[in-house]
Amino acid sequence: MTYQAPAHEFNAARGENAASAPVAILTRTLRAVGGVFKRIGTAYCKAALASSRMQMVQKLNEKSDAELAQLDIKRDEIVQYAFRDMRHI
Repeated sequence: MTYQAPAHEFNAARGENAASAPVAILTRTLRAVGGVFKRIGTAYCKAALASSRMQMVQKLNEKSDAELAQLDIKRDEIVQYAFRDMRHI
């Protein structure tokens, strides 16, 4: 025969009692679901940012060397210019 602790003893370590257990479960569930949506949102924002930077690269590539010189950019530095605020580039 196995011993099973009553719910109020099992959750006492977390500061829960039998009445607050459903609220605690719901809170943990919502945090987990919120974390998933946060990660999805972060990925979407990164993709949108990358897309706008790539559009900048495309527009700069379409410029002539003279137009790039007016912006003080060399053709081989366009990507670095578009991503200049990112540390790893």
